[in-house]
Amino acid sequence: MSSQRSVPVLCAIGAAAAITAPALGVPVITNGSMNGTQAISATPASWIAAQGTPDTADAAGPFNYGVNPWVLSPDGGTFVRAGASVPGPGAGTPEAIGQTITGLDIGTSYQIDFYQSNLAFYDFTTGAISGDDGQWLFLLDGVQFAASSIMTRPVLSTDPNIWQAGSVTFTATATSADLVILASSTNGIPGGGTAAFMGIDGVRISEVPAPGALGLLACAGVVGMRRRR
Repeated sequence: MSSQRSVPVLCAIGAAAAITAPALGVPVITNGSMNGTQAISATPASWIAAQGTPDTADAAGPFNYGVNPWVLSPDGGTFVRAGASVPGPGAGTPEAIGQTITGLDIGTSYQIDFYQSNLAFYDFTTGAISGDDGQWLFLLDGVQFAASSIMTRPVLSTDPNIWQAGSVTFTATATSADLVILASSTNGIPGGGTAAFMGIDGVRISEVPAPGALGLLACAGVVGMRRRR
C-alpha cells in the first residue's frame, strides 16, 4: 500500500521541478512550408541559396518534363527543388538552401522534420528518365550532422514522384546556428554528368523531450490509471 501511495508523491515532486525549471528557447524555422512563387534559380522567402541555384517549384515544374505533373507534398503549396552532381571534373555544384535558426537552448536536443522527394529528370530528347538516387544532407555552421534516408529516382516517365517523411536530430551548442540543407547524389559517377534532383518541403523544428520529461509523462499516465481503478 505504501509503495502505491508514493508514486503520486514522486510525480508531484517531478512536476514541481518541471515548473521551476528555467524556460527554454523557442526556435523556429521560418517558412518551412517553402511558400513562394514558382521560379528558376530562386528560393522561397526567408531562405537563401546557400550553394548553387535551387528552384522554387510546384506541381508543374520548373524542369518537369515528365508525363505526369509532380505531386505536392503533404504540406502543400510550393517546394524547393535542388540538384546534386557527384563531385568530379565537369560536375555541377550541389545546390543547397539555408537560414539562421535562433532561440536554441545550449545542450538541448532538437528534431527537424521534413518531407523529401526524388524528382529525377525527364530527358525530353530521348524520352527517358535520368538522374541519380539521392538524399539531403543537414549542416549546422558548416558541419554536417545528419543525412536523410536515400530515395531512389522514378524508373519510368509515367511514374509519379513520391514524398517521404523524414527527421533528423541535433544537440544545440550555441543559441543560434546557420542551417544548410544540401542535395546529395548517392550513386552517380564522379563528374559523369548525372545528378540527383531532390525536393524538400514542410521543414519544422521541435524540442526533443528530455528523459526527465518523458518520465514525468509516464508518471502522469500511472496516476491516471490509478484514478480510473
